[in-house]
Amino acid sequence: MANRQSKAGTIGGVVFLLFMFVMIWVIFKAVSGIFWILSVIAPIMLIFALFMNHTVVTDYVRWLFKLLKEDTGKGLLFTLGTFIGYPLVAAYLALKAYTKRSLGSKRNPKEKDKEGDYIKYEEVQEKEEDFLDLGDLDKTPQKQAQTRDNTYDDLFS
Repeated sequence: MANRQSKAGTIGGVVFLLFMFVMIWVIFKAVSGIFWILSVIAPIMLIFALFMNHTVVTDYVRWLFKLLKEDTGKGLLFTLGTFIGYPLVAAYLALKAYTKRSLGSKRNPKEKDKEGDYIKYEEVQEKEEDFLDLGDLDKTPQKQAQTRDNTYDDLFS
């Protein structure tokens, strides 16, 4: 009876590998489909980003040129990544432009006083007494006499 092998282990392994292959294929198709949809609407998102806040796009292009000038290898890598992943870059720029515009409009500008740029303030009078007045520390700490009962010193002898 000990020599009997279970065929369920072999079949189970094959089923597991087939299941993993199918799951990887489904995930790949889903990601490629999303990438295709983004690539179709990428020009629209880029125009949207330019319309909402053009400085986001110009800052990104300036950052790429600065990166090319300072660190050419990294700059070429990021520029190549921008061209290959332009749908993701366009989505990122559109989202950034939208959030900058929407968050910028929700901020309340600081209200200025009617008199001008200055704000009203009240001058605080300091008290005469010094609340941190510490006494003189001329006292020297007294040393305690060391007794021979110290078991700690016995550990080292």
